[in-house]
Parts: sequence; structure tokens; C-alpha cells
Amino acid sequence: MDIRYSAADDIWLSPAHGRATAWIGIPAKRPFGRETPHAAMFAAFESIMLRHDGRPHWAKEHSIRAPQLAALYPRWADFLAVRAHLDPAGVFLNPYLRELLGVPETLARSRM
Repeated sequence: MDIRYSAADDIWLSPAHGRATAWIGIPAKRPFGRETPHAAMFAAFESIMLRHDGRPHWAKEHSIRAPQLAALYPRWADFLAVRAHLDPAGVFLNPYLRELLGVPETLARSRM
């Protein structure tokens, strides 16, 4: 595990937005390039973190999607509005981001 702390910040999609934050990470070990079983441990860890209003680190593996993210990030709707304004055609979206952010493909295409 790695544990670190940071002060609150004002970045809309930062896990530390508006609150001091303890960052707790569990790295997946891949000795000699081989995958190790970690899915069950990650799922349990994620469940514990969500019970305590934990917000995922965007560069880390997680299964949280738009409905839960909207509840965790106070400026979620503002971010999505700015994203839609700056990229109405969805040029910077890919299937993963569409799913993560909850932007339907038809919505992105209809703005072209």
C-alpha cells in the first residue's frame, strides 16, 4: 500500500476537490510481466472507499461510472457542461470516456 496526504484543492475533478485528502493506493504487482490475481482485492477496496465517500484517482483502475461519480464530485455537472461546450462533436471522447462520463454516443454524434 502507499499512503499520502494532500490539502484541499479547487480542481473540479480532483479527488481532493474541496477537502483535505488521504490517498490510499494498492498497486497490482506484475512480477516478470505476469498478471497476478487482484480483481477481488481491488473490488473489496473500492467498496470500502465508496462507503467513506472516496473518490477514485483518474489514472488508477476502478469501476466507478457516471452516476456514482456525479454523487462524489460536487462540480461534476459543471465539468460535463464545459466538456460539451468545448467539444460538442465528441472529438476528444472514446468509448471508454463516453461510458465513464455517461455521454451517450448518439448525443455526441447529434452535436456534430
